[in-house]
Amino acid sequence: MKFNILYISVLAGSLLLSACGTDDKSKKPETSDKTELTNIELSTTLNNDWHKQSLNKIAATETAIAAIKNQKSAAKNIILFVGDGMGISTVTAARILDGQNKGKSGEENTLSFGGFPFTGLAKTYNVDAQTPDSAGTMTAMMSGIKTDAGVIGV
Repeated sequence: MKFNILYISVLAGSLLLSACGTDDKSKKPETSDKTELTNIELSTTLNNDWHKQSLNKIAATETAIAAIKNQKSAAKNIILFVGDGMGISTVTAARILDGQNKGKSGEENTLSFGGFPFTGLAKTYNVDAQTPDSAGTMTAMMSGIKTDAGVIGV
C-alpha cells in the first residue's frame, strides 16, 4: 500500500511538473490593444535615473569617438590592458562586491576600467587544453597563433 501511494505521488508530481514546463505552441500570445505608451508612461520612462544615466553614457561615448576621429596623426603609443582571468562573470562579481563594500547595493557600481571609452573581449584557449594558462593565451594574443599550455613565445 505504501509503495502504491508513493508511486502515485511521484507520478502525479512528475505530471504536474511536466505540465508546467510544456510550451504549447498552439496558444496565441497575449496581445494588447495598447500599442503606444501613454504620456504618463513615457514621462516616467524618460525621467527615471537609469534612462538619464544611459543617455549621458551614450553622449560621452559619442564625444570620445568624435575626438578620436578628429585626430589626424597615427597613434604614438598603444597600451594594452589584459585582464588575465577576468571574464564577464568574474568582473560582474567584482563590481558588485566593490559596490557593496562601498555601502551600495553593488549592481550600479562601476570599476575603474569601466570608464574606458572602448573595451574588447577575446575568447582564448590553448591548443591542447580546455582551460587555458596565461603563457599560451598571451602568446596567442601577441603572435596571432595558438600554442600549447605552458608555452611562452614559441
